[in-house]
This record gives sequence, C-alpha cells and structure tokens, in this order.
Amino acid sequence: MSETDEARVWLAYAQEDLDAAGHLIEASAAPRIACFLCQQAAEKSIKALLMASGIGFPRTHDLLALALLAPGPAGLARHRDALALLTQWAVLARYPTGEPDASPLNAAEAHHAAALIVEACEPFADRCD
Repeated sequence: MSETDEARVWLAYAQEDLDAAGHLIEASAAPRIACFLCQQAAEKSIKALLMASGIGFPRTHDLLALALLAPGPAGLARHRDALALLTQWAVLARYPTGEPDASPLNAAEAHHAAALIVEACEPFADRCD
C-alpha cells in the first residue's frame, strides 16, 4: 500500500472516531470514551497528513509535537489550544488517574476541537499522490 493510500485509510479511521464520538455525545453516553475518540481522531488525521507528506513521526500521543512536524501550509500550530485540550484525553480517558471524569461539556469541547483538526488535515493529507 502506498503512503497516500495508507494516509487515506488513517483519515477514514479518524472520521469514524469523530463520528462515533458524536453519536455518544448525542446519546448523552460515555463522555470519557467520547473524549478519547476525539483525541484519536485528531491524532490519526495528523499522522495521515504526515504520512501523505512523506514525513516520519515518532510514536507519541502529543498532538502539538506531531502538529509541529506538519508542512507549513497545514497551519496546525494555530490550533494549539485544541491540540492541548485533546492531548490530555490520550491518558485521562483511558486510565484512572484520580482526576475528575470527563463531563458532557468536556466531550462537546473535545468534539469541536477534534473536528477542527480533522478538517484542517483532510485537504493536505488527501491531496498527496
């Protein structure tokens, strides 16, 4: 599979994660899981963009670190606040940490942030052939 084809698969997975999070939010169910799915949607979309651009990336869930690797025109750094908000859910949503559990408001905010990142990555990741 070419890097471009693989990037398209990652984008499809990112969109599925974002859609699933949206369904959980609409159903007022499992805000913690919705937050995690939103983080995953953003991470997969950034990694798709990097793959399609031929840019290697480390194994990390730090979305800002990944975004800083992206080509300049993608402009992901302008979404610094969204990236920071989502990065926290990579751990907080998966493991008991002693922190308060995610609320429906957290899930809605995460969904909005993830949608921004996925939307920003799609044109750049999908255009590379």
